[in-house]
Order: sequence, then structure tokens, then C-alpha cells
Amino acid sequence: MQYALLHRFQATLLGAVLGETIGLHPLQHPNRKAQPKLRWATLTQFYTQQFLQHNRFDALEFCEEPMPKTAGETIIALLPVALFFHEDRLKLGQTLNQVAWQRSPIAQQESFAVGCAIAEALQEKLDPLTLILTIITYLKSQSRAETASIDQLEQVQRLLDEQAGLETALNRLTTNSDNDETIGLAFYCFLSTPHDLRLALLRAAQTGTRSPIVGALTGALSGAFNSMSGIPIEWQLALDSWKTPSEQIVTQPDLLELANCLLASWSGVYNPLTSSKEFRQIAAIAAPQVIRKAM
Repeated sequence: MQYALLHRFQATLLGAVLGETIGLHPLQHPNRKAQPKLRWATLTQFYTQQFLQHNRFDALEFCEEPMPKTAGETIIALLPVALFFHEDRLKLGQTLNQVAWQRSPIAQQESFAVGCAIAEALQEKLDPLTLILTIITYLKSQSRAETASIDQLEQVQRLLDEQAGLETALNRLTTNSDNDETIGLAFYCFLSTPHDLRLALLRAAQTGTRSPIVGALTGALSGAFNSMSGIPIEWQLALDSWKTPSEQIVTQPDLLELANCLLASWSGVYNPLTSSKEFRQIAAIAAPQVIRKAM
């Protein structure tokens, strides 16, 4: 086991918030107009509470909160689902498809693509060179027809094979204004430098008006893969002093506590809400079949 599963849970959530924050940071983009804050934080907390209190997922119970406006924001809101079902691809896909506000098959495919990548990272099976092809193969097995999401992922693979720069990626992935290119850009930013979260997020921050959501998606993917040790310590320390865009989750301790409780619930702790402090001391936890007993 390369990294503790708890640290991967933590880095997935922390990476998403850092990515969104850097995408909006005025020091990084002094000439950019202020972008609207994303609304995924409240939903993320809600789904985490679903698992903590009921050990299940019910999308229909959450009808009073503002709904995500884009597929990318939807996926970020569903990070707890990807974390909780990371060891069961079938259950992960079924649960993502339950979401009432995902009406488009393309949005469902994009949600699963990100969820699958996070699951591969948590199980230490993610190979940056074959990740896109693995996801495409699975998506094609579920749908006979080619879709815009599959086309976009194939374009990302070509860009990676060519070692194309960001400007080229932006030109190719944004040619069709009818499609949401944020998923493709997030995979491109992550897989261009898979072992360097800092460079991935700085690259995502240069994607224009879409940078907050691209940054959040890139941060979640890179965080799951690189764990907490991949997040620059100065960014971790500075997060509490930054103006965090997602108002419901504002500090690093809040994020870490959320990840602690979610992992406790996944692990079968009887009452994760009251056991999180004790559970936090347990470091040797991994996904199924990652740690094996010595013969």
C-alpha cells in the first residue's frame, strides 16, 4: 500500500476545494471578472450525512437545495458517492444513475468516468497511461452508440499521446459549444502531469471562465491519486486564510473531519459521528485486496 486510504479520502475533498479556490483566486487572474461560486459544497455535505446516518444513498430526499447547473458541478457534489463505493464499480454506477437531476445519459457517463478514475486511484490500480482507454472500454460496453463524452475522452487520449500543450487542448476540446468540455479538460490537466498536483491545478487555472470547475475536478482526481503528501504543504496551511469559494466547507479541519467520518462509515464503524476522533488514530486502512495477509 503506497498511501493510507484515509489520506486519499482527505486529499480528494481537499484537492477539489483547492482547485476551485485557485481557479477563482484574484492573484492568479488579475484581469478576470469575478466568477460565480459553485454550489456543490452543500450537496457534498448532504450525501456524506446520508452515508453517516443511514449507510445508504437517497437522491430523492434532497429536493430543497439548489441543484447543480452543470455536469461538472454535479460530479463534484457526488464525490462522497465515488469515495464510498470505490471498491464496487457496479454499485458505483447504479448509485450515480439514481441521481434525479442527471437527466442526460452523457452526464451519467461523465459522472461514472470521474468516479471510476477515483475508484482506480483509491485501489492503487490507476495507470495514467491506460486510464482513459480503460474508462472508454467500459463506457462502450454499457452503450452501443458513440456519445459526446466518449468522443471527448478519445480526444483527450490523442492530446496526451501527442504531448499537446494547453492551448492546443483548449482549441480542440472547445470546438463544439453544445458540449460540456470541463470533464475532458480536467482529465487532460490531471494526466498531463499525474504525479504533480501543483502543476495540474495551475494548468487547470488557465482554462478561462471554466477554471473553477475544471480546477475542482482536477484537484479531486489528482488528490485521490497523489494523496495528502502530494498537496503542497504551503497550500494546506494557507487554505484557512484564503477566501474559500465553497462557503459550506471553509477550513482544512472541516474537510479532514468530513473525510474521516466518511471513511469510518465505509469501514463499518457503528457510529462514525461519535467515533471519528478515535478512528482518526487508525492509519493502516486500505481498500479490499490492497493489503494481503502474509503466507
